[in-house]
Order: sequence, then structure tokens, then C-alpha cells
Amino acid sequence: MDARGESSFVTREDRSLAESLGRGESEAISRVRRWIRAAVTPFRRRLGTELEDLEQEVLVSLTETLRRGGFEGRSRLATYVKKAAVYRCLNRIRDARKRTFVSPEDVRLRS
Repeated sequence: MDARGESSFVTREDRSLAESLGRGESEAISRVRRWIRAAVTPFRRRLGTELEDLEQEVLVSLTETLRRGGFEGRSRLATYVKKAAVYRCLNRIRDARKRTFVSPEDVRLRS
């Protein structure tokens, strides 16, 4: 239990890794990238070429969140990272459904 009386799942290793990632240490970044890649792999077919950008967005967002102390420790860090990546993928897929694609043949240029 933590100081607030809540159960904490965070290990010392999680805290150390979160701090290292927040500082931008390469070993922490590599480890977290592997977690992100594992989480987004099931979406590879749906997201195609956007997947690499999305992986980078997740990493940047996580780093910023950790710098602000946004990781509360209600789960293991790996779980937190993977869930963040999955939710980012799902949001991207939802957003793609809302877009209207127009063929260049359908557009008339005004003279």
C-alpha cells in the first residue's frame, strides 16, 4: 500500500525505468519501444504506413507524461505503456473512419 492507502503495483524497477525514460536515456527508450511495438503489432494491417509515426507519437507522449509525473503507478509500467499504445491505435482507426476521401477525378478545378 502507498501513502494514500491504495495498492501500488509499481516495482523499484518500474520507477527507475520511468525516471530513465523521462530523462531520455537510450536503454530505457529501447526497452519501452519494444513494449510499444508489441502492443501495436496487431494493428499493423489496419494502420499500414501510419504505424511507425504512431509508435513515435506514443513514445513522445509517454516521455512527456513521465516528466510531468503523470504515471501514478496503478499498474506496472509495461501495462501502462502497452495500454497507451493500444488506445492510440484505436483512436487513429476511429479517426480514419470519420475522414472523407475524395478522388482527384471527383474534384473540379475552378478557373
